[in-house]
Amino acid sequence: MAAVKPRSFKLLEELEEGEKTSDDSTISWGLVRDDDDTLTYWQATVIGPSGSPFDGRIFALSITCGPKYPREPPVVRFMNRINMVGVGQDGLLDRKHFSFFKSWKPTSSMKDLLRSIKSHMNDKENKKLPQPPENATYH
Repeated sequence: MAAVKPRSFKLLEELEEGEKTSDDSTISWGLVRDDDDTLTYWQATVIGPSGSPFDGRIFALSITCGPKYPREPPVVRFMNRINMVGVGQDGLLDRKHFSFFKSWKPTSSMKDLLRSIKSHMNDKENKKLPQPPENATYH
C-alpha cells in the first residue's frame, strides 16, 4: 500500500492545480482566503452542463477540508439554491448518495469531485426537477 501524502502537501498540490489553466473551463476551485495557512476553506464553481436543467447556470460551492483530509473526503455545500437529488435543504451534499464519496481515496482530487458533481447534474433523476431562481442562495 502506498503512503498517503501529508495533508498540507496534498492541499498545496490541489491549490496549484486549481490555479493552473484547466482543461475543463466549467469548473474552478481555490482558497476562500489567501492567508488561510491551514488550507481548510475552499470555494469552487461549477457551470451546469448543456442539456440539463442546470444548463449554463453558475453554481458556487463551499468545500471544507477537515484535519483528516485526504484520508476522508471534504464537506461540500452548494451556496446557490439547487434542486438536485442528494443535496439537502441547506445545500449540503449527502455523502451516502454520491458514489464519488463512497469510492473516495487519498489520491482523489477536488477536480475529480467537481467533475463528479457536474456529471450528477445530468442524471435522469434530476432532469425533471424544477429549479429555484438563479440568484437564490441558502441562508
